[in-house]
Amino acid sequence: MLRSLSASVVLLLLCSPAFGESISGTVYLDAPALGVRADFVSAPRVVVKLYSDGGALAGTSTSLVDGHYEVDGLQPGTYWVAVDSRSFGPQGWPEQTFGPAGAVCAQNDGSTRTNFFEGACAGGRSLKSDDTSSLNASEHVARVQAPATHVDFAFSYNIVTSIEDAGQGSLRQFVENANAIGGPNVMRFVPLTRAVAPADNPALGLPPRWWTITLSAPLPPLRDAGTTIDGEAHNILSTASVVDANPGRIDEEPYFRKNERQDLPREEKPELELITTGDEGIACEAACSVRALAIHGSPTAIVTRADATVEQVVIGAHANIEDAPKHGSVGLQVERGTATLRFIYVTLQDTAGIAVAASGARVDGDYVQVMRCGTPTSGAGIALLSDGSRFRH
Repeated sequence: MLRSLSASVVLLLLCSPAFGESISGTVYLDAPALGVRADFVSAPRVVVKLYSDGGALAGTSTSLVDGHYEVDGLQPGTYWVAVDSRSFGPQGWPEQTFGPAGAVCAQNDGSTRTNFFEGACAGGRSLKSDDTSSLNASEHVARVQAPATHVDFAFSYNIVTSIEDAGQGSLRQFVENANAIGGPNVMRFVPLTRAVAPADNPALGLPPRWWTITLSAPLPPLRDAGTTIDGEAHNILSTASVVDANPGRIDEEPYFRKNERQDLPREEKPELELITTGDEGIACEAACSVRALAIHGSPTAIVTRADATVEQVVIGAHANIEDAPKHGSVGLQVERGTATLRFIYVTLQDTAGIAVAASGARVDGDYVQVMRCGTPTSGAGIALLSDGSRFRH
């Protein structure tokens, strides 16, 4: 009888399952920041941490050259996968665009949602910068049941989710990323906060709303060719979808000749206002584009020292076209190359609204409004120190 019982115990031990479950997936880079798999490329050598449901570290994996990671030897149960966004390498600090089922994603009212299916997850679970020293401080997380496969994440160096002056997902971080990474970098603005109305806005009617970034230090100059600063706002649930929080267009055409068309294009009001500091607000040391924003604060709002495109930009005023609190000196200063201007509004500049400031520099401008620039005794709306510029409309 004792021998039979012993045999049963041995058989039971042999049949007991070994704890060998695994959780795996892939970490990707998403340059367009659209959260669409067709754009993903692998992000090798990224650290992924696994936490128990109680917050204890349960495992760590460094992704392979194809971005794949795997943590095995796990007991069945609930785990949190956390991608360490600081581990992408020295070239920059990316922000999340996509998460798996179970990913926790911020909403622009301060709450969070959990993805039922994989999809967009702009910025991770809050406005904070990522810190994977603990589960509570980790920003890019998903709650899954072991075993699990295809627990995939995507990140972009080009997405701007924050209106703070610095940190992960900020405009400043985007500029630092673009300077460090060779080739074109196009900003996609996907704010994780709601647009706000200015405090002095009248109560009647729908108030204008937009996002404001106030810089406490000058932005680094744009040094890598192909960088685009773009203030067009996009939806956190579908980063391809545009948000028109500040509806309407800049000034109606004031005068029309007889039989002249009255449906001429007009500039849309921007959703992003940039209040800069330092001598130059945005300085392009290499070919660049600046579009869809209002900018004021610095003596020279934008300076270009290479070929540049500037379109749908308001200089010297708020995003609702009300006057900025102080005058600038030069709205747009072109020092080298050709600046292509489309739908530009410049006001309140004491020296010149637009200055083509060196021999060989040029402007190709269409739908350009320059008003109240210069002083009663000096300055100009447009100052040309070289030949070859063209203005239409």
